[in-house]
Amino acid sequence: MRFPVDPTEFLPRVMAAPRERVGETLVRTFLSVWEDETRRAPILAMLRSAMTNERAAVALREFLTTALLGRASELRGTPKLRVNAAAGQMIGVMFLRYVLRIEPIASASTEELVELLTPTIQRYFDVHDEPGVRGGVGDTAAPGESNGRR
Repeated sequence: MRFPVDPTEFLPRVMAAPRERVGETLVRTFLSVWEDETRRAPILAMLRSAMTNERAAVALREFLTTALLGRASELRGTPKLRVNAAAGQMIGVMFLRYVLRIEPIASASTEELVELLTPTIQRYFDVHDEPGVRGGVGDTAAPGESNGRR
């Protein structure tokens, strides 16, 4: 599968942003990709194919988990659950904006979306600021102990 965006082009830049700016950098980068019609059209085609074709879904899932989400987790040292949640948030916004064209998100300016989304996306990457959080949300057990969750 050839994705219309090369992750090596933007992922290191996003993940190398200062800790307090990674959310904003990710939002701006994601929006810049989706606002480019030459990139957006093939991405939308891939997403539509993945929704109706299992082979396309497997290929897209493998690409996203290895080339994008897994790599972002490695570069930032952020738990995969949090990286996936940030990506899900952004994909949902792009779906509403570019596929369903739901107002007012469809006509919101880039700056409005950056201001709105940055705090939420930043929170996913601030895992080290939350006491007791290790591998994922709510994982408060010390190494080798159980927190009662499975």
